[in-house]
Amino acid sequence: MARVLLVEDDSSWMDIYRRYCNIAGVELHSASSFDQAVSILHGKKKFDLIIFDLILMSTGGKSAFTWLDALIYGMKAEKLDIPPIIICTGMSFGKKEIIRLFTKYQGKLYGFFEKSTFDFDEFTICVRSAINPDAQRGSTAKSSLRLFATAIFMSIIVLFIFGVLLFGLNKISDPLTQQTFLKVGSALVIVIAVFIAVFNQNAKIEDVIAAISKIWRD
Repeated sequence: MARVLLVEDDSSWMDIYRRYCNIAGVELHSASSFDQAVSILHGKKKFDLIIFDLILMSTGGKSAFTWLDALIYGMKAEKLDIPPIIICTGMSFGKKEIIRLFTKYQGKLYGFFEKSTFDFDEFTICVRSAINPDAQRGSTAKSSLRLFATAIFMSIIVLFIFGVLLFGLNKISDPLTQQTFLKVGSALVIVIAVFIAVFNQNAKIEDVIAAISKIWRD
């Protein structure tokens, strides 16, 4: 079973995370302070994921990321593997700030959640994919294969219709009828292409999300 370290000083939110981590099927270890988290990590326990609250206590005018920086530095000093980190915070960040955040902690930060707009289902999915990246890659591979198969299928249909059009045009001597026949056939090709694209829209959205997540993680 995957091991998760939760660093959170709000007891009500700790209970919420505990409930949803149980749903995600992970073993949760919690720390209500930075010192307690360090103590747990000093035990050399290996964790598959860290869920971290940025504001553990007053930062005294320092950066909101003081404690996260200290945690990462401490793990490096102890020569511990740094697992994926999911930030959950009561602070509000704009899109540009979040992008800079993922850039600063490149390869370490896996997810970011604001408590004011917390999505429990999205959080559970994020936890599962963070501790089991192979399953995430497998899902993306299946989605890509589905896209590839759809593209081949669509190409075959389009080529078949064009073949029928060319064969039909050779059998029609009237230029006006040829022009009408060609327009109808071309319209049919477009309708089929649009239908298949719309039918496969969910897979395309999944691939875009997976691609963005991969860029942020790598």
